[in-house]
Amino acid sequence: MNNHPSQTVSLSNCLRLQRIDKTFSIRFLMSLLNYFTKEKALQPTVANISVQDLPTPEMSGLSGAQLDSVAESLRVPATKQKRRTYTPKEKALVARYATSHPSQTFAEVVTHFKSQFPNLNAATVKRWKRGYSDMVANSPGGTAVELLPVIKRGRPTSLPQQLDGDLIKLLVTMREVGGVVNPTTIKGGLMGLIKANLSHYGCYLGFNVTRPWLQSLYR
Repeated sequence: MNNHPSQTVSLSNCLRLQRIDKTFSIRFLMSLLNYFTKEKALQPTVANISVQDLPTPEMSGLSGAQLDSVAESLRVPATKQKRRTYTPKEKALVARYATSHPSQTFAEVVTHFKSQFPNLNAATVKRWKRGYSDMVANSPGGTAVELLPVIKRGRPTSLPQQLDGDLIKLLVTMREVGGVVNPTTIKGGLMGLIKANLSHYGCYLGFNVTRPWLQSLYR
């Protein structure tokens, strides 16, 4: 049975429109990808150069994964939120409440203090409660604690030879391409290298960046 000419033309037009629509969709997606890739490459870093101007693997001897992680750590954030700090008295207040209401979960304690401390989270409450309980147990007669001081945590003070060498190579080549090398870029570069290999260097995320250590890098 033969198709009517008008039906053949309509079918042909329909197929042609589908091909055009598919081609347009592909081109549109590619243009979006290129746009965001270019925008990402042109984003500024704390080293005073754009992401695309950071050292290449050929220049630095570092892997592409390492340099991608460094770029992410050095990228200037769009907005920088100030971290909320709590006084020893505020910490003790929350910890004392959590201790005196053992039936409440940490999430419920957070909800209780929501209006007063909107950025408080359950993990912080848990840590304060543990510290508070230890202080009460060691206080004369188990009296209530009014202040919960900041407990300093131990941090590594030296880096593995390989990580230290990679950081030096990064800083040298970064300076060669016109980047700024200062405490901010040094710490950002170090964090980028650590995050690129967390299985080996994850324990150094809390590395204590001291002035003597920074000065040793400039020698």
